Amino acid sequence: MSELRATPDGATDPITAIDEGNTTAATIAKRCEAAERGVRTLCDFLTIHGFLTKEGAQYALAQDSASFLNRHSPAYIGTAIEFLLTPRLREGHARLTEAVRRGGSALGEGTLEPENPDWVKFAQAMMPLMHMPAEIMAAELRKGGVAHKVLDIAAGHDFLLPSDLAVLAVPAGRPARRR
Repeated sequence: MSELRATPDGATDPITAIDEGNTTAATIAKRCEAAERGVRTLCDFLTIHGFLTKEGAQYALAQDSASFLNRHSPAYIGTAIEFLLTPRLREGHARLTEAVRRGGSALGEGTLEPENPDWVKFAQAMMPLMHMPAEIMAAELRKGGVAHKVLDIAAGHDFLLPSDLAVLAVPAGRPARRR
């Protein structure tokens, strides 16, 4: 759904525009700084594919779109595209044949190189996806009134769980640090 976010600040994001109360092609177009005809065509396309609903001239968000494609939702997954489309990962995908011939990454160490900036982007972009699992884990760990410490050895999303849990981001072989 990267076509929904043509600008870094999401100015052309009709999903969030609809959540903000802009429900006609004209008001969505004004909010998105786009042509009304283009917005109507895009919104009709999104309606046909189940991302929006439409009654008369009024658009509304389908439940999944409201949860996962709306920038104001804590479950917004749109930031994942920022990681999945980093130039280095795109280069790796473009060189797939070379990777197969080599039996590994065509990019040297690939994503395993030390201090790879793609992992910082990954942690930042995927953090919204970790919100719900973190809340579920926190609720489970709170059961019985026993305090627990959690060691996050995965990506270190800088997402702090409720205060009764200690979350440490410690990549293998490195001391804990925060960005």
